[in-house]
Amino acid sequence: MTAKYKLIATKIIEYINSDKCKSKKLPTERELSQIYGVSRPTIRQALDLLLKENYIYKRQGSGIYVSNSLYSLRNHIVLLTESEEDYIFPEIISTLTAAFYEHGFKLDVHVTDGRIDKEREILLSVLESPVRGIISIPFKSAIPNPNIMLYGKLSQKHIPTLFFTDCYDDSFACIRYDDFYDTYRLVSRLYTESDDIYGIFVCDSRRSLNRYQGYIEGLLEKGKAPDDDHILWLTSDCFNEYRTTGRILRLNDLLTKLSKDVQKNNSIICHNDEIASALCDLIKDKELLPHIYSFDKSYLSRLEAYSYESFSYPVKETATRSVRLMMQLINGEKVGEIIV
Repeated sequence: MTAKYKLIATKIIEYINSDKCKSKKLPTERELSQIYGVSRPTIRQALDLLLKENYIYKRQGSGIYVSNSLYSLRNHIVLLTESEEDYIFPEIISTLTAAFYEHGFKLDVHVTDGRIDKEREILLSVLESPVRGIISIPFKSAIPNPNIMLYGKLSQKHIPTLFFTDCYDDSFACIRYDDFYDTYRLVSRLYTESDDIYGIFVCDSRRSLNRYQGYIEGLLEKGKAPDDDHILWLTSDCFNEYRTTGRILRLNDLLTKLSKDVQKNNSIICHNDEIASALCDLIKDKELLPHIYSFDKSYLSRLEAYSYESFSYPVKETATRSVRLMMQLINGEKVGEIIV
């Protein structure tokens, strides 16, 4: 059983983070004792705990105050994102920023560059200067992430995490799109239009594995066994290759296979627009382009140089739901996986 003073310390933090806290100065020990219906020694123990963790400080003869860092950041939400300039990230950031602003919160954007060490550095800084919550867009989500322990420590400090579009660990709250059903539905549609349906997926992304599962189920439902020769596996590092060089050379392996089937009416399902665009760049003879399909409907899919069909997920709806879910988490409610 949790000690009573620890429960009171938690309630005081909740009060600090709430709209009820209009000033940096906290009520006196006697007032806190009356508010929470416990003895002053219990209040004193709770305050001593908060002092040790730098949530509050005391001024001799003046009273108890909320620490500057906690008070100034109490309406801030941190967003961890792989990038803020490339691909769909700017749209996600701007939509989330606007959605949180409407609820009186400021979104602080921190870029990980898809690196575990940078993510760790950001999480440690948040532990030092607590905020109200964290929105995290995972990278390489199919690989165990050593930083998951830091997310756990943040939860213990009443800083909830909401994973956005993907998740490292199912024990955390997550909002995502139904990638399985999207791909399953697309395969079902293409089955009657194509001789063969190829797929390009990302082996270290849980989102892509869900799309791969939808691809398999779509084929199996039509009575067709998946063919290993029709699948190309990439890694998340290929996206950095595309962003720096405009190419994903590993795609040449698939093009070699397709060159033997130029007489066939083939379709290719790509994990996202970056892969689809890189594929278009590598095919010199545009008349030999197979039917290419992708996801995310980024700015790349709207460029005249590329010819493929891309499907979007509801960014605005997802961002709006994210704000509501974060409010629930801040209020101590339990939130699991939400699919939009």
